[in-house]
Amino acid sequence: MSISFQECEVFPTGACINNKRGLILGTTISTLGYGVVLTIFILCLTLLRAQTAQVRSRFHNNLLRIYICVLFTINTVATALAIYATTDALVDRTCPSPDEIPVSPYFGKANIVYCLLNLCSDALLIWRCTVIFNSSRVSPWVYLGIPSFFLVSSLGVGIPSVVLSTMKRTPFADLLLMIYVLITLATNTVITTMIVTRLLLHRKRVAKLLGCASQYTGIINILIESALLIIIVDVFFVASFAVYSWSAAIAFQMWIQVQAIAPMLIIFRVAQGKAWSRSTGDVMTTSQPIILVSQETSIHKCRDDSTSFP
Repeated sequence: MSISFQECEVFPTGACINNKRGLILGTTISTLGYGVVLTIFILCLTLLRAQTAQVRSRFHNNLLRIYICVLFTINTVATALAIYATTDALVDRTCPSPDEIPVSPYFGKANIVYCLLNLCSDALLIWRCTVIFNSSRVSPWVYLGIPSFFLVSSLGVGIPSVVLSTMKRTPFADLLLMIYVLITLATNTVITTMIVTRLLLHRKRVAKLLGCASQYTGIINILIESALLIIIVDVFFVASFAVYSWSAAIAFQMWIQVQAIAPMLIIFRVAQGKAWSRSTGDVMTTSQPIILVSQETSIHKCRDDSTSFP
């Protein structure tokens, strides 16, 4: 039984071949990406297991370990379903004409898994937004309310989209899916912008006081903390899907892996002790300049941005 939409659509000969190539290339790239996910997952588990000296640290690390195990499990299922959908579209599914190919084979009953994967990813970004803005003067209604509003909105659209995915494909189901993807893109964009803004302001203040940036605000570190990789792939996917490009299959399978890679990279930095913590934000709000400089010196290791790696 197919997990995907059943309809076939006629494509010009060249376009049909390109769509099939897109399915194969997307699966190949996704498989490579899954190897990256597996590697980061093992590294995160190893580091978190080693940092359980304090009770509070043990509780925090256990929560992160549970999270990455859940995320890795969902990502594994999503990857397997994407591979199954590819073989179903190219091998098992028979269209009436050789110029036809199943439309969007990745969307259907499997949407529930993709929605769960996206929910896990967005939830971690909201948590990081909370940590980074916790000691700032910004109201919790802003750094929690805005991302939470978008998250609830995506759920409000995603649930009907999943329900309709179990039925026959319709233009309305396609519209809901596109709206869901756009809301997800908006959610990630808003959270990323907030995090990047906060980190850049911190970078400016530290550079002004010490004459160098901190390890929390290196360019590469900012990209990881803000999960900018998700935005890039989201835009690629939305653009490809909107114009019905054959690259949409590649973009979607890249999306599956990035939804796990970006959060796990953040947790990897947390496990290393290099990620932004509440104490980092407290340093910014210290009122005494001398104490501020002393704390910055002890907490941050000034390094050139070009050599700042996670």
